[in-house]
Amino acid sequence: MIYEKDVNYFNVYLQLALGIAQILHHLAHSPLGSLSMNDFRRQQFVLVGGTLKLSDVDDLGVGEPGCETDADCTIDNDMSQRR
Repeated sequence: MIYEKDVNYFNVYLQLALGIAQILHHLAHSPLGSLSMNDFRRQQFVLVGGTLKLSDVDDLGVGEPGCETDADCTIDNDMSQRR
């Protein structure tokens, strides 16, 4: 049996997840180029009018990482090797 309180908590968590996704999308598609969050903790965010906002931007990295060797630019997507 699903209670109304459980549905409300689910909706809150869903809104927070959507807020994080929107922030990450903005960082990936910023006019400055890709931005990286070097410090990703709960304290970096605030809720303003029910909308999640990034409040601490002093640790944002600007620009794409450079590659000095081919190994620096290789992305390993093989999830079976990870534990």
